[in-house]
Amino acid sequence: MWRGFSEVKLSLILVTYTGAGPSVVRAGIMSMIALLAARLGILKDGMNILAAAALMMLVWNPYLLLSVSFQLSFLVTAGLMVYTPLAAPLFRHLPPWLAGALSVTFIAQLVSFPLTIYYFNQFSLLSFAANLLLVPFITFLVLPLGTLALIIGRFWNTAALLTVQLAELLNNATFAAVEWVNGFTAGVLIWASPSLLWICLYYGLLYGLLYALKRRTEITLAPQYMEDETRPLTELELPGNSRGKAGNTSSNKAVPAAAWNSRRAALAFQAFPQPDATRWGSLAAVLCAAGLTLLLYRGYNAEDLNGAGAISYLDVGQGDSILITTPGGAHILVDGGGTVSFGKKEAWRIRRSPFEVGAKTLLPLLKQRGIHRLDAVILTHGDQDHAGGLQAVLEGMPVSALMFNGMLADTEPYTKLMTTALAAGVRLYPVQQGMVLAPGEAAQLHFLWPEPPADGQTLLKEVEDQNHESVVFRMEMNGRSFLFTGDMDQAAEEAILQSAQQAGIQAGKPIDILKVAHHGSKTATSADWLTFWHPAAAVISAGVNNLYGHPNGDVLARLEDANTEVYRTDQHGEVQLRVGKKAIIMRHKLNMKDTE
Repeated sequence: MWRGFSEVKLSLILVTYTGAGPSVVRAGIMSMIALLAARLGILKDGMNILAAAALMMLVWNPYLLLSVSFQLSFLVTAGLMVYTPLAAPLFRHLPPWLAGALSVTFIAQLVSFPLTIYYFNQFSLLSFAANLLLVPFITFLVLPLGTLALIIGRFWNTAALLTVQLAELLNNATFAAVEWVNGFTAGVLIWASPSLLWICLYYGLLYGLLYALKRRTEITLAPQYMEDETRPLTELELPGNSRGKAGNTSSNKAVPAAAWNSRRAALAFQAFPQPDATRWGSLAAVLCAAGLTLLLYRGYNAEDLNGAGAISYLDVGQGDSILITTPGGAHILVDGGGTVSFGKKEAWRIRRSPFEVGAKTLLPLLKQRGIHRLDAVILTHGDQDHAGGLQAVLEGMPVSALMFNGMLADTEPYTKLMTTALAAGVRLYPVQQGMVLAPGEAAQLHFLWPEPPADGQTLLKEVEDQNHESVVFRMEMNGRSFLFTGDMDQAAEEAILQSAQQAGIQAGKPIDILKVAHHGSKTATSADWLTFWHPAAAVISAGVNNLYGHPNGDVLARLEDANTEVYRTDQHGEVQLRVGKKAIIMRHKLNMKDTE
């Protein structure tokens, strides 16, 4: 009895020393319950112990239920208990040690897959091989070395230090191996966050598939007849038997032993035919496999707009970022937001891991919506609140083309962005007035600004203030018009209007949605500009309580005079448009009441 309590005490010490994370606490509580129950003679099955551990942890801290580590730890443990016995027969031809390792790794990957894509929106195809190699390496080498160092440390510090250094070296090698595997971006699949129904269907179909395969394997391996079973064979004479059917001992010939054995086996097989369960098991396995394949396909290709397009004015704080999805399925990102730093700070005031819009907001959002590749990124100009977030996008997602205003900025982030694009093989296109981009039959982008370079000028020029040179374009999608303006100023507006007048255009085609220039600054969105385009609605991208006072009150007044409905990311959050052939459906994340 006391020995059992000593083992429980040791488990508690190990949990404390390892940091007491949710997964470690779960393992520690389960081991302590199992040890005590075994000593008391009331040991139950693993699911009861797992449920007891979950109950104890949630009573102590209910918010652990929201922890990703808690969810993954309990889900994978339960999955191993439920699914591993079903998968074991599939590896029966392998040596026991290899079959056990493969089945556990295989089931752990399958069970953790839904939560992995739900929270992290990506899955590496190399993860199975990596786990198969690294888990035994850590289990049978790194961890024993750490335990050995603790034991040796009680009486020989020098040897313990050397052992710890070796364990640390091997542990760092595992992290390096993981980083190396993550470098193969081609093997990383981006998944949209699945629904709860999708996750439940996945586990149900997976259970059905493994159960059907297990039953089929068991039936196939089961003997078709028992050796000691007999059956009257009235129509067959025994070898050497001198009695006939009518008792005539002279008219019947003896059957040879070989023929007797052959006929006996044939009759035995006919007496015990192959059961229909094998056929039904195969059919059930095929149906579950087909359902699981269809479910995975739908999950990977989650977005289905049914011929409509979509525009999302993303809430990236004080900056611009717009995601466009054409009816043909092309994805175009206009700007990427960015964290703006004001002035120089002392070293102690600089955060070790500062918040970055691209890495913390934009890239996760794109992955969450199941976007596997961006067909084009349009950088309206090089200001940090438009270009800063694109660095994380180029590093974390395939991009086909980067379109920009043809200007260079003498800043370290801008130079790094262009260098990353070139290294990744992204095609660079400087755009200018008069160019047209047609990503599909139902969508066209007409670029209105900047002006073409002067005659003979081919080299890209460096411009410090690029607001005037912002990319401006009008997009036609499903018969609707949208205007995107970057941070253009009134001088650029006047130049565009003058070009239209010279072309004989007195008034532009009415715009359904206008993206207000420069976050609603007073330097743009003049009355003449609104009169020319006559937008039905406008979207202003600005940060909550920003230091610039955006949007400007005069701009809001001009929009009101033009009978233009206004939506603001600082009040409405993300503004989403679904552009169909008959109507535009608009919704936003926040209600205005929530921000007052």
